[in-house]
Amino acid sequence: MVLNSFELLKNKNILYPRAKKVSSNISTILKSFDLIEVIVYQTICKKIEQKEIKNSKIIFSSPSTVECFFKNFSFDSSNVAISIGKKTSNSLKKYLNDFKEYEYLTIQEIIELEKSFL
Repeated sequence: MVLNSFELLKNKNILYPRAKKVSSNISTILKSFDLIEVIVYQTICKKIEQKEIKNSKIIFSSPSTVECFFKNFSFDSSNVAISIGKKTSNSLKKYLNDFKEYEYLTIQEIIELEKSFL
């Protein structure tokens, strides 16, 4: 018998440590439970002295990292862009037509997989 995932949360307190800006609707889904949301970090886009980046694989892990990257850098055609997740990919589409998308892998898993392609 397969239980609905939300049945496991019934009568439980739920702590949702999250970013200040989120792209997911998980808090809306969990509002029907006893939910405590705590903002534990925020992405701050620092203006940095632009350096040329070539022949690199660049992993984007959130829409905010995409925005920060393109505020500071141009994307050289020798680079490979890698996106983690659909929302990050949607953000990346504003800047690039060609990139790799991994939906369910961790950053470490992506690094190991990309190393195997070398």
